Amino acid sequence: MFDAKLTVPEAPLHRPEFEHDNCGIGACVNIKGVKSRETVETALKIVENLEQELDAKGQELGVTFNYQDYEFNGQGDGTTLNQIASELISDDVDLIVAVATPTAQIMQAAAEGKDIPIVFSAVSDPVGAKLVDSLYAPGANIT
Repeated sequence: MFDAKLTVPEAPLHRPEFEHDNCGIGACVNIKGVKSRETVETALKIVENLEQELDAKGQELGVTFNYQDYEFNGQGDGTTLNQIASELISDDVDLIVAVATPTAQIMQAAAEGKDIPIVFSAVSDPVGAKLVDSLYAPGANIT
């Protein structure tokens, strides 16, 4: 199992400019090729783990996160993913969690110029996909 704490050097993840009284998370799943419920389950587990970590950090900081359920499946379709991105942005979510490279790319493009941070997962080469400048200093609003 991949453990980011063991493979990524320490870097500040907290950015005060993104602090809010509560946090909404948008999760998007992109399935390419053969549709598989396993992919959806993996994506949901990623989001569940993220929420658990946020809750632990929130308890430490005295912050409560309010999660509104946004669980979308783009079915690997760019048009659908763009519609999902538009909905998340119009709902003014505080954070977008994008699972898989194409989903992260579309969410990043849609959120350009907005103050909505994007957390991606299941992206094998974020530098090659032009999601981040480098693994050590991602830049923009994505990590």
